[in-house]
Amino acid sequence: MVRKYDVEEANRGNSIAYWLALILIAACWILAFKCYFRSYENQHPDIAWAAPGSNRRTEKAEGLFLWDETVLSAPAAGKVYYPHGEGPVRVSYGQTVAKIVSASGAEKYIRAFRQGYFVAGTDGNEGKWRYSLLWPELKETLPETSPVTLCHDGDTVEEGAAIGKIIPQPQNLRFIGLIGKDSALNRQLKKQHLRLMMDSEDTPLLTDISISVDSGAKVKFLVAVPWFEPGVVLNRRGFVTAESGKLEGAVIPRSAVVERKNVQGVYLVRGTRVFFKEIKGELMEDDKFIVTEGISAGNAVVEDAAKTKEGRIQIW
Repeated sequence: MVRKYDVEEANRGNSIAYWLALILIAACWILAFKCYFRSYENQHPDIAWAAPGSNRRTEKAEGLFLWDETVLSAPAAGKVYYPHGEGPVRVSYGQTVAKIVSASGAEKYIRAFRQGYFVAGTDGNEGKWRYSLLWPELKETLPETSPVTLCHDGDTVEEGAAIGKIIPQPQNLRFIGLIGKDSALNRQLKKQHLRLMMDSEDTPLLTDISISVDSGAKVKFLVAVPWFEPGVVLNRRGFVTAESGKLEGAVIPRSAVVERKNVQGVYLVRGTRVFFKEIKGELMEDDKFIVTEGISAGNAVVEDAAKTKEGRIQIW
């Protein structure tokens, strides 16, 4: 018997083989291109140069703020209104800080007896918050405080009720602070000064310490803060920020640092070769890293360490 040759079946088989061959060839080309570009990237990495720099360290001390103040009372019963807001707001001498409208519609005005900050509320510690009382009792913990309870426009008040207070300006804002004996700030206290800052971005001001003494596991100190922010008057308990030191070293991008086998390091460039170099340092703001040991300012490192391996490179 003679077998009949199926032309369509043969053509279909050849077509499948043809397309499979094309797919295989394309896959090989793609793989070859990937290998080429990976090899090219390894041999032509982006380079970063370590620059000299420093990282400022800051520390906060918790404590109590002290200031002079005078409570203002309602001259009559009625509803109270604050034409310049509930504060804290800066007011000048003679400026109207509150108005009382009685049931009959009569209006009485309360004016600032001095320039300063006005806040429409009290916290109950007025007249009792004095250095002579606080300092001897302060040991290792701070007393609890309450924020100012504010009055609002339209509140009903009785005659003689507290409707706010004036914190005269200028005056020294004092701060009684507590820090641990192992704090970096304790070294400054022994030299009778602190490098105070309004915030972590501020330029530090060298401020003299009035007194500092050991108090058990803590050190307490008294300092005159060289500024008086109005928001402080809303709560007598708070913090001051001080510069505790500076870390000097070589600054590089954070991406240049990698961990290999539990060792932190960079890929250091020497001539036409790259090799792993162990470093020590710490992370900075703006995605930078300051190196204190391992490399120096002026050294070249691979910028993207995660995609790098040791070997030869071609910089140019």
